[in-house]
Amino acid sequence: MLIPTLAVIAIGVVWGAFELARRAPVAGLAMVVVAGALFAHGVAPSWRDFGMPDEDVRSQAAYVARTMHPNDIVLVSSSGNWGFAYYSPHDSAFAAKDETVSTGFVMRVRDPNVIIAAGRDSASIRGALRDATRRQRTAPGSRIFVVCTHTLPAESRA
Repeated sequence: MLIPTLAVIAIGVVWGAFELARRAPVAGLAMVVVAGALFAHGVAPSWRDFGMPDEDVRSQAAYVARTMHPNDIVLVSSSGNWGFAYYSPHDSAFAAKDETVSTGFVMRVRDPNVIIAAGRDSASIRGALRDATRRQRTAPGSRIFVVCTHTLPAESRA
């Protein structure tokens, strides 16, 4: 709905500017300048990244692969499963059926020490954290790596 709505607004602004310019050219030009300035002001904060934060899951996966020991645990956010599985250099990725996501499947790796949060809600995140800490207690000296991407504010708080 966003694109059609923006298209209708843009057509309306352009039509209004042409109509105004036919009757009062200076006012029409002023309307175009004001509309352009308002557009630039609204777009400026996200012009470089188009509203998407810089989330480099490739570097996270590479760091984990480079520094992980055999007993270490990797906790991956629910939304991070795709990128982590894709960029995991030492493990082949596979699709697992999951009806809780819109695609109907998520990506996994075969390493049993990789835990992927089942969801983005507090209960799922806390459950994954409990699983990771339980596993860490059974493997003295192990570390927990956390790989997150596309994190919602509620996820960060959990």
